[in-house]
Amino acid sequence: MPVWLSIIIFVVGFILIMFFISFRKIYKIKEDVDSCYLELDKYLKKRWELLDNFLIVFNKYPNYLRKIEEYSLLDYTKMNIDEKINRNNILNENLSKLLILGQNNPDIKSTSNFLILMDNIQIDRINIDSLSDVFNNKVSVYNEVISKFPYNIVSKIVGYKEYHLYENKGGIL
Repeated sequence: MPVWLSIIIFVVGFILIMFFISFRKIYKIKEDVDSCYLELDKYLKKRWELLDNFLIVFNKYPNYLRKIEEYSLLDYTKMNIDEKINRNNILNENLSKLLILGQNNPDIKSTSNFLILMDNIQIDRINIDSLSDVFNNKVSVYNEVISKFPYNIVSKIVGYKEYHLYENKGGIL
């Protein structure tokens, strides 16, 4: 066998081995992100299901409810991870404004629906806060890995993209 053919076979073999090693590392990190997201998603979905309660409690304030009504009509189960994260980030801001309005309004604050809603939100918030920290850490590692050589090449070949971080912009939720 000619030397040049041996060199080509060696180089191709080396590239294939590096590809599979890189792919395996990315896949393992992505799997961690996905499993962590599934846990976080349980609580995000639960909060999404509370939107109808917001509409009932704050029905006297239609200007505040426009964005909430838009979101309550969306099918949460048909969104991909990035859509869910982005929409929940926006939803946090709007729900936080409503909760501040409710806490400052004696008529709303005294209703049993509002008190139950606040209890549910508080429980979900604690779980979402702890899980979102873990999720964001895993996403940061994943995004950093797929942006470095040779992982960036492998991730482009297999179609892996960066994930968005979950942000709690509203502060209350």
